[in-house]
Parts: sequence; C-alpha cells; structure tokens
Amino acid sequence: MMKKYMKKWLLFPLTALLLAACSLPGLGASVNNDGIVITGGTTTEMQILSYMVRGMVEHYLPDASVDMVNNLGSSTLNHQAMIGGDANVSAARYTGTSLTGELAMDPITDPTLAFESVVKGFDDKFNQVWFPSYGFANTYAFLVTREFAEENNLKTVSDLAALAPNLRAGV
Repeated sequence: MMKKYMKKWLLFPLTALLLAACSLPGLGASVNNDGIVITGGTTTEMQILSYMVRGMVEHYLPDASVDMVNNLGSSTLNHQAMIGGDANVSAARYTGTSLTGELAMDPITDPTLAFESVVKGFDDKFNQVWFPSYGFANTYAFLVTREFAEENNLKTVSDLAALAPNLRAGV
C-alpha cells in the first residue's frame, strides 16, 4: 500500500518538472512569429557572434523582439533548433561541419566549392539561406618554430608530408 502512494507522490513532482522544463527557452513552443530568435553555441566564438548578431538586429530593427538560445552544444543542435521552429537565425555555422554533418556530403577541400555546395544544399534541402562569412576563415593550420621551418626548408603545410613519420602533433 505504501509503495502505491509513494509512486503517486513521485509522479506528481516529476510531471510538474517536465512541464516546467518545456517552458525554458528553446525547449517549448515554436518561434514567436513577432520576434527573432538567434541560436549560439558553447564556444567563445559562437557566443560572441550570437551577441554581435543580436546587436545588429536590435540596431537595424529597433522595434523587433529579439531573443537568444545560447549554449547549444553543437552545430547539429543549432540546426535542429532552426528545423524545429525554435529559432530563425543561427549566429555561427561552419561550412565544413555543415557540409559533412547536416548535408551528409563528402568533404570538399576547395573552400569556394565547399561554400557553394553548402549554400545550394541548405536552400534545396532545408529551405534556408546560408549567408557569406563575417570576413574571417576558421581553417586548420600547423605551426612550427621558425628554426624548424628553416632547418627543414618548409614553405607550405604540404612540405610537412615528408617529415610526418617523425613528427608529433600537439593539439
């Protein structure tokens, strides 16, 4: 008899907690049609860009209602917020990540072709507009000391290929 009452008493607070969680930003109903909801991520770069986008929207559309759903852990979560109607602007997305992630395409090493593929893919598959970058490129690079580069006559990243078996990368 006691177990029966305990289950009922536990079920009530758990149900209340679940319903309350649905009202948290980004977890409840769809985007407010009168406002703009911007997604951001967990990286410093994504955080800064989401606040910059918010500032631009507030500057150019002073009467608009602007909200943010920040600290989304990945590009996939940002994408799901857009697809699910919980957001209508994603502050930061990465061409290579979205190419191989959301679009499930093979990697493309040519940056121009990769960008064009993502623009077309997001338009065709998700009816979303992918805008050009903010003016910076988040690319991968290797660093070596000047002395090491001079000793090994390194001019490009490709020059490291011959030395690769003897190198260790620190990341």
